[in-house]
Amino acid sequence: MENVKIKTTVTLLMIMLASLVIVSCTCSYCEKLKYVDTQTTIEAEVQKKAQELSNKSNFQEQDIIAALHALLSGNPRIFGAAYATAPYDENMELIETYYVFREGNKAETKLDTAYNFMTSANSNWYKKPYLNKKAMWSIPYYDVDGSGEKYYLTTYSCPIIENGEVKFIFTADYLLNIKE
Repeated sequence: MENVKIKTTVTLLMIMLASLVIVSCTCSYCEKLKYVDTQTTIEAEVQKKAQELSNKSNFQEQDIIAALHALLSGNPRIFGAAYATAPYDENMELIETYYVFREGNKAETKLDTAYNFMTSANSNWYKKPYLNKKAMWSIPYYDVDGSGEKYYLTTYSCPIIENGEVKFIFTADYLLNIKE
């Protein structure tokens, strides 16, 4: 009985994920199918917060963190949200990256400085949108938190383009597995 329940849950999650990816995909195949102009709630939320932040003149650290927290508080299926600046030096290193994520019933904030996402194996959430200069969903992946709990996620990444260059990338990690 337990195996049937697990298989049913996995099948339903796969169907949900397939519809999420098909409706919001930005690949050339989906462009041909005209799926490009459709939008999920997650995409709309991320794009709105990223644009609001971008429209602020001389935004500060507290503005970034507030926007990331707003994404988490606005949708319980968003596990984490990130802000990453575009690479600026010859080593393609980032000046700063902020990540706000759920830790139990509260949100934690993490700041990394000068991490090289362009060469990191686990950074397609950053590389693909940066190089293609368009918003994208990542391939679903597992993430294990500090307590050892495993989460199944996909990341929506939205680059903000200014004068033809990526200014920053704003993301939301969408939780695909649901705790019962």
